[in-house]
Amino acid sequence: MLEKYGNNYDLISEFKQFLDSISKKPIKDKNNGTDATDPRSATTVFITTNYPHLIHPDILSREGKATKISVGVPKNKDLVEVLSFYFKKMEETAQALRALKDRPDYEDFINGLTDVTPKGKENLKNLIKTGDIEYLKIDYHHMPYKLLAERMNPNMEEGAYSNDDIRVICQNAFYDYLEKNPAEDDFKTSFYKIFASTKRGINPARLKKFNMIDKMIKDDIVDIESLEELLKQRDLGLLSEKQKNVLQYHITRIETELKSLLEREKATELTEEEQSKKAELMKLKEKIDKKHETGNTSSDSWE
Repeated sequence: MLEKYGNNYDLISEFKQFLDSISKKPIKDKNNGTDATDPRSATTVFITTNYPHLIHPDILSREGKATKISVGVPKNKDLVEVLSFYFKKMEETAQALRALKDRPDYEDFINGLTDVTPKGKENLKNLIKTGDIEYLKIDYHHMPYKLLAERMNPNMEEGAYSNDDIRVICQNAFYDYLEKNPAEDDFKTSFYKIFASTKRGINPARLKKFNMIDKMIKDDIVDIESLEELLKQRDLGLLSEKQKNVLQYHITRIETELKSLLEREKATELTEEEQSKKAELMKLKEKIDKKHETGNTSSDSWE
């Protein structure tokens, strides 16, 4: 879509008008009905993307009309919630397996489990025969989540665990647990075993990029240090295509917001907050124009 339409502002304007129109409350006629052709439907639109830096600033930043929510890599409290969610899921699976003791065809059912190892299947059958299947439990309410989160938190030396990494660790830990005697071993032991042998799926370079995009979404404007780093990497030819898009996003947004403030200043006196924002934007624009004139990233001049 980006290659086909580029930064066609007419299309962006149409999309903004469409979003504004469908979000309005429909007007009822005298018979308390609505016109089927009326686009107004009091609709709230949720748009998700893994590439926020490709979204035009005019769509991404719409004060009072659009709320930006960045979902970064799990850490601290978020990591605790992700872990507790998957631990609970594993207990729900264990509960379903405990219920097999009441099924006369439990052996056939267990044999049909595709992801459980042969050893795990045989162990499940024996647990049902001996009555020890009731020990197959995961006390997800009393797990050292904070300690686990501290060990799994992202860092720039090792990288980060994605949500899916954690899901796979829990799942593999559960399969390992099914091979144990639950009367003697617990799920936590299997989790530590699998966790210790699983690498972080997000390497430091990708984590740095994710953090940059996360900052882009949360902040109104990029700081000078981050912008200078992007421009420096660009001039050295070290930016990937995605990083180039991040830089282009920043430059377009800086120029668009500054242009808007300068035009507003012609018509009325800027507030103190607007003056401060204008000064910061002008510093960023100066960095773009003065030190990196040979780059081909900046958008068309509007001066």
